[in-house]
Amino acid sequence: MTAKDLAARLPDIRTLRAWWQTLAVLDAIMSPEWDYRYFSFDTRWGDGQEMASMRNGSGDDCSVTFTPAGAYLRCFDHESALSPWTNNPPALLQGLLDDVPEALRDAVLDPAWQLAGVPSVTFSLWRLAGDDRWHHANARTAPAGADDGSDELLEVVDGRPGSYVAFATDYYEPERPLDLAAVERIFAHEQMTSDLARRINPVADWTALTADLDVIGYPAQPAGPGP
Repeated sequence: MTAKDLAARLPDIRTLRAWWQTLAVLDAIMSPEWDYRYFSFDTRWGDGQEMASMRNGSGDDCSVTFTPAGAYLRCFDHESALSPWTNNPPALLQGLLDDVPEALRDAVLDPAWQLAGVPSVTFSLWRLAGDDRWHHANARTAPAGADDGSDELLEVVDGRPGSYVAFATDYYEPERPLDLAAVERIFAHEQMTSDLARRINPVADWTALTADLDVIGYPAQPAGPGP
């Protein structure tokens, strides 16, 4: 898969946002420790902005900035030949971000995804609110056949509950198989309850989880007294 293929596979902005919220909720249930989560979602990222993110713990990451103007997705594969750090001094490949619309430039230049002032990106996609498709960048000086990470980094972001079950079974190594029916209910954005959360993780801390769900923006039964 190439970034062009990924752009054709991704759904509209609203659906992608819902998918990522779901993944963030499931990871919050699976991992009480934020630092060990793969997927996150922050509805309070900035003025009018929400942030979806992914970190695999091996130096690769992705983010999607949702704004009223549209959405900007960037990913960084640290082993890719398109990495800015294959150059000395580090520098983006020509054309990698040049075509991103001005309305999304603040997201492109977000310091949270930079190192020493250089954006951490090996491929990027964007979609304005009125667009009917995602667009992808063309790195005009990319080495022939270079892998930008688009084939693997967003593999789980496909809207399929079974994909998350397979991922979480490998990544979190739960003591019991994940309840696919419960995962499907969360993908359907059913209101979260303590019972539903504990079908995913029997030791889920409901009070802590509701605080996470508030940040993620996922509907939940109010936390009450008790375990």
